[in-house]
Amino acid sequence: MNLTNEKVLQKIETLPVGLIATSLGAATLSNAYMNLDFTLLRPFFMVFGMLIILGATLKIAFYRDVFKNEYKNTVPASVYGTYSLLITVIGSFISQYYFTFGKIVWCLGIIIHIVFTLFFTYIHLFKNFNKNSFVPSWFIIYNGIMVSVVVGGKMNEPLLLKAITYYGITTFFIILPFMVKRVIKNPLPIQLIHTKAIFMAPVSLSFISYLTVTETINVNFVFFIYTLLIISLVYILINMKKFFSVEFNPGFGALTFPLAIGTVASFKMSNFLDKFNYLELSNWVFNLAVTQLCLATAVIGFILYNFLTKKNSK
Repeated sequence: MNLTNEKVLQKIETLPVGLIATSLGAATLSNAYMNLDFTLLRPFFMVFGMLIILGATLKIAFYRDVFKNEYKNTVPASVYGTYSLLITVIGSFISQYYFTFGKIVWCLGIIIHIVFTLFFTYIHLFKNFNKNSFVPSWFIIYNGIMVSVVVGGKMNEPLLLKAITYYGITTFFIILPFMVKRVIKNPLPIQLIHTKAIFMAPVSLSFISYLTVTETINVNFVFFIYTLLIISLVYILINMKKFFSVEFNPGFGALTFPLAIGTVASFKMSNFLDKFNYLELSNWVFNLAVTQLCLATAVIGFILYNFLTKKNSK
């Protein structure tokens, strides 16, 4: 085996789960740019995501001991949920060119996420629950499946999308008070501090999914859940200095998807307000969305650069 092959295999074996999360964030960010008719980033980050999925799949298949050891730890186990979510995003992208194949990939991502959820629930909730490991990354497992709704509007599966949305919103509101109490009463250790940003992900997914599948929209609910989104955004901004006060590590990946999906949600809210003739408020939210887009681009760019250049980002 030559040196080049050894390096490739080593990179596959040590591929950090945080890079999968970051790839999901980058792919989602490229979708956000579509709101400004900027289409160049999307194919690039989708192909990048495909390469990351390939690497992660090879790692799971051929370096099972490494994967099993990581999965024994609750936080990496929950972040592995981004693997299946990235598959649904890629499936949606492929479906634009090859609908049937793309839909199969999208469905595969949903199935894998359900399997991850069942395994995670058995291992880390029923069998080995540790309250210190009950952190916001749990939202990835129990609410992340709504990513399939966000990207699956054209899959012609309305009943499935509604079922996923209602499940996701219900579990979000069940988990939320317990998670808020946990973070307030037992502050997260510094190595897990970036998971605070994940609060923004489930509320954004709930918001977008609700608007995607609901025919008769409850305007009060829309404003309520978007208010929660704004609160989570403010919470992230308040903690931003702390997030970047520590040396770069794979935990930074937790910042990426929440910032990206929060941006998509704000663009969605702006369109919703415009549709209901809240024109001034729509313009304000649009400007907020553009600001979020700039912030998310800077943060995700920084994190992606560090993942790809630092040798110790395991």
